[in-house]
Amino acid sequence: MIINKLLHSIPRTMKNQPSNWRATAFKKNLTLTFLTALILLVKPFSSHAQSPIPDSDGAPLTETGPASEVESGSRFYKLDWANGTVTRKDGTTYQGLKLKYDLYDDEIVYESTANAPLVPKYTDITGFTLKGLDGATDVKTFANGFPAVDKLTPASYYQVIAAGKTQLLKKYAKTISTRTDPGDNSIVKSFVDEELYYVLKDGKMTAVKPDAKEIEAVLADKGTQVAAYVKSNKLGYKHDEDLAKIFAYYNTL
Repeated sequence: MIINKLLHSIPRTMKNQPSNWRATAFKKNLTLTFLTALILLVKPFSSHAQSPIPDSDGAPLTETGPASEVESGSRFYKLDWANGTVTRKDGTTYQGLKLKYDLYDDEIVYESTANAPLVPKYTDITGFTLKGLDGATDVKTFANGFPAVDKLTPASYYQVIAAGKTQLLKKYAKTISTRTDPGDNSIVKSFVDEELYYVLKDGKMTAVKPDAKEIEAVLADKGTQVAAYVKSNKLGYKHDEDLAKIFAYYNTL
């Protein structure tokens, strides 16, 4: 059917030419049609700047030093692999990845095609997302580049609870706890979770606790409106979902 359509597309003046000439014209027409179709198929992929990180662009995750001696707990934010993306400073985004967030070393780890955990070799990763860890539609966004505070540096990653002019950031970390087993006096090491909240306002990072007193204090310049919003929407200060709504509202004032 395709060949018949191509034949009918040849002008009548061409059909009056010798048969070998018509055959040559048909071949040229068919070649042109094929190349056009190929370009249309390839174009969406070639213009798509986002692609998976090649397996060669990473190093195996190794546990050395104190972390290798820990007997309980995990260095990761979650044990399961999450679907996600990784973004570099130049804006390049790699997607379709299986990721874990190593809280102890504060770096992102991705799964290679050989099912091995690898650390990207890039030192300019500015953020990543983790999807589906707390429900199919859950997406958590992490970023760095924030001002140094306490023992944290601009390279430290935070979960962005609320973006905007005033941001609410959550820092996850893992420390190592050491205790002596009373049974045999042996040393037992385990990973311990830490969660810290920071507000980035007017270029300054302020540590806060997720409670009414400290959140209201840092948003005191619009305290009356914020308090009314919290009350009318029956929000609290203990859950990230509510905090995100509070800061989103504050940023509209």
